[in-house]
Amino acid sequence: MHSHPLRLLTLLTCLASAHAADLGPRLQASLVWSPAVPAGQQAYVAFRRAVDLPQAPTAATLHLFADSRYILWINGRYVLRGPCRFDPQRPEYDSVEVAPYLRAGRNVLVALVHGYAGGHNSKVIEHAPGFGAVLTVGGAETVRTDTAWRCSSRTRYRPSPAAWGSIPDVIDARLETGDWTQPDFDDSAWEAARAVDGALWGALQPRAIPLARERELTGLRGIPAELSAGQQVTVDLGRMAMAWAAVDLEADADSVLKLSYSLRSINGQPTETYGEGTTYTARAGRQSFVTGDEWGCHYVTLRCAVGRVKVLGLTMTDRRYPFERVGRFACSDPFLNRLWEMAVNTIESTCDDAYGADARERNEWLQDPAQPNFITSRVALAGPGEGGRPVYSDPRLLKNLLRHIALSQTPDGRLKAHSISDRWDIHGYIEDYACQWVESLRLYWLATGDDAFVREMWPALVRQMRWFLDHRTPRGLVSARQYTSFDDPLAYVTCEGTALNAFVAQALRDATALGAVIGQPGYAREAADLTTAIHQHLWNAAEGTYDSGYVKDKRLGPTAHAALLALARGVVPAERVASTRAWFQANYQRPAVWHCGDNNDYEQSVARRAGIGMPVTYYWVFGELYRMDSASADALALGEMRRRWARMVKPDDCGTLWEMFSGPESCHNYGSVPAWFLSSYVLGVRLDGPVSGRRLIIEPRLADLTEAGGVVCTEFGPVPVAWRREGRQLRFNLDVPPGTRARLRLPDAEAKTLIVDGKPAKATVDGRYVCAELGAGAHAGTVTTAPAPPPAPATTVVEQRLSAEGATPVVTGRTTDASLAGFESDITTAERLAIAGTEESGAAHDGGAPTPAALLNGTTLNAAGGDATATDGKTFRGYAAGQTLTLRLARACDLSEIRTFAGHDDQRASQSYAVSAATADAPDRFEPLGEARLVCAGGSSQVRLAAGNGALLAKRVVAVRLSFGDGPLGFCVYREVVLLGQASKEG
Repeated sequence: MHSHPLRLLTLLTCLASAHAADLGPRLQASLVWSPAVPAGQQAYVAFRRAVDLPQAPTAATLHLFADSRYILWINGRYVLRGPCRFDPQRPEYDSVEVAPYLRAGRNVLVALVHGYAGGHNSKVIEHAPGFGAVLTVGGAETVRTDTAWRCSSRTRYRPSPAAWGSIPDVIDARLETGDWTQPDFDDSAWEAARAVDGALWGALQPRAIPLARERELTGLRGIPAELSAGQQVTVDLGRMAMAWAAVDLEADADSVLKLSYSLRSINGQPTETYGEGTTYTARAGRQSFVTGDEWGCHYVTLRCAVGRVKVLGLTMTDRRYPFERVGRFACSDPFLNRLWEMAVNTIESTCDDAYGADARERNEWLQDPAQPNFITSRVALAGPGEGGRPVYSDPRLLKNLLRHIALSQTPDGRLKAHSISDRWDIHGYIEDYACQWVESLRLYWLATGDDAFVREMWPALVRQMRWFLDHRTPRGLVSARQYTSFDDPLAYVTCEGTALNAFVAQALRDATALGAVIGQPGYAREAADLTTAIHQHLWNAAEGTYDSGYVKDKRLGPTAHAALLALARGVVPAERVASTRAWFQANYQRPAVWHCGDNNDYEQSVARRAGIGMPVTYYWVFGELYRMDSASADALALGEMRRRWARMVKPDDCGTLWEMFSGPESCHNYGSVPAWFLSSYVLGVRLDGPVSGRRLIIEPRLADLTEAGGVVCTEFGPVPVAWRREGRQLRFNLDVPPGTRARLRLPDAEAKTLIVDGKPAKATVDGRYVCAELGAGAHAGTVTTAPAPPPAPATTVVEQRLSAEGATPVVTGRTTDASLAGFESDITTAERLAIAGTEESGAAHDGGAPTPAALLNGTTLNAAGGDATATDGKTFRGYAAGQTLTLRLARACDLSEIRTFAGHDDQRASQSYAVSAATADAPDRFEPLGEARLVCAGGSSQVRLAAGNGALLAKRVVAVRLSFGDGPLGFCVYREVVLLGQASKEG
């Protein structure tokens, strides 16, 4: 019999916990704090305790806990920092082997503890401060925290500002007379620690995840550096890191050194700097300091703000979850190889004591465990287990997040959208995310078979399901706020939305499956009733898809998100799947919208049939493309990765992927979505049913690739695979882990030609697949397949919408590799409308000027008279998804045509926008006129929007608004916008 590694690890953990059953209570009864710090006041408090040992121990463990966080030194040597993030209802303590730090005779334990009162943070919940420690030597308790410990709140570490992500340091070395981390420091003037009531916390539990791995980054350049006021030096860490700093310096008294942490460097200038960083005020002479928190960064800038500082040394220590990379991916397309590498690197770089969403916020978002964090780490990474054995597809960060979210549940039954945090804003609750918590709990069970954890989570699940069911309307639909992601036209809108109700229906089915695992009644009837209500009230027979939903009893038209989530969440009956898929495919590439925090134009967004515009939404897009299960859909999936991720995947200084296609931010888990699909569908290895069945599916979808290979990490161990297409013959090698069976499924192949391990295989046919059963061990074979499909076609122009005049606007586009000078006559001879003013919501690139004047200067050329992009203020304006440009006319005009010109040496010469206009009758209400998208590889492009029958686009227009999409490389470079028409005779 083969036992699952996680089950063995859980058993060993339980045995260890039983052996030290009283450790948590002992530690909790030993909590102390500084008597000098009033309740509710933030402070950094240093604690010290000397302990004499008769001999250097061979085994010694220090168990310690702090609210909110600590840094530990023993005998002047740095040991570690912690604890892992926790909810005060279920705090966790760390246990670390400290024998290497101890010696015979006098030993000094030192901890700096930060009580973050008044600070709101993505990984700290405001609570009572406290510190506890128990040192065991040879299994016997030697010392614990009590009033014999000395403490001081007057340390160099001053209160930190409130921060959403990493916690800034304010350090003033002038406040200290010596180094209290060293064993010979005289602490006799310090106070005795004060005992605090451990009942303020829930029962202390042992840490549920491994200690973080800390590695000093090497190869840093630029240090030493001598800086005077206003001077700075930027150090490249060589990779994206989650790191804390140690600085050795010499300074004049009262000098100030500031450290800022950046994700990128553009033209030698650090950019994407989030948070206040570190401020250090020096005393005179030689000194050093360490920062209290780690920062997501690729670059560190050290700037002398006051005085003179000579930076003698800088150490950056990367601190992250101790994953080991097991998976690999390589294929005949270097772009996809780099995409997979960057995706995995992004997840590795943002995981320390949790699946942090990104390098900026650092919090556990409820959407993120299933997509893309766990799905990526599952196929690529392993964590450390008992006895040094790896835990493949390590699920412990997923389990922690699920538990943290359950602890966040409010009395009305809702689960908080992010944890650990007591910050509340518009994202405090996201109803879609609560459904994904149920989905992720089921995913966890499938990957682990952990029935006990399902039982632990079940009460929270029941309360959340009750909340949804209590919010059904007379139509039988759930009314709540929809989100999906920023690109959903109904994001932030309270509605009876198709996407929202599809999420809830899936959650009810997932809850039913989980209930069956632990013998609890499920929600099968409620799920069926909700699905029926979706079909009855939201199906649009004329369009062959689902309307977006009801808002205030008004039924709004279809959207790509409604179609996608209905398909992805399994509410579409078989007879409607084909038409819903067809509608989705025809519309999902349309220009997207973007909302964050509010949504006042949802009706216009629905009317525009806005498309998919966020990387995270592609989790469902790719899932649906692969469920279509055809050679063309497989090719389209890879085509979409190449198209949408093109701007992110390039040799630059980043090495990680972005939150949005238009960028930044540049290290965000959203961008990592493709990795799981490349491993699970291109390499083709994924779990087949619950982990208890010990079965895999091996099903390569190579599309237009001639070869693909690598290693897919699974719960049973690594699975190496290699696929090579030679003409119509597919050659393969693979290795099934011990104690595991696999079902080989080869698409578009001929059953009679399948050879496995030198013999004709006993093959069966299942649709487009030739199938064979494989046992554990190495296998090799060949099969004859259909010809490889061509790459997915390039995107073409998208049109159109009925104008107010009833005419159908026609979008025409043309591209050229020649100079844009040929377009000049079109602009200068045309009778263009006078623009009185412009407004824009932002620009992805300003072209070197503070206004959009370059778009209205009558020329598509740059200042030098050529068409090459230059930052001179006379050349271009770059716009991305969600950004708008509004042109206010000098007087009411009848609009006949709109022309836009773009140009660049890459795909930013493309164009993507929707047009709406406001009239004199309603100058603040913009009605849609049309939309266009033109993709070109580079050079120049022209788009013309005009009524197909020669009619006007609109009468008595006073303003025209262009709402931009993101383009294939994130934003497009526009050179000129021209409005044509004449003054309105109607005034």
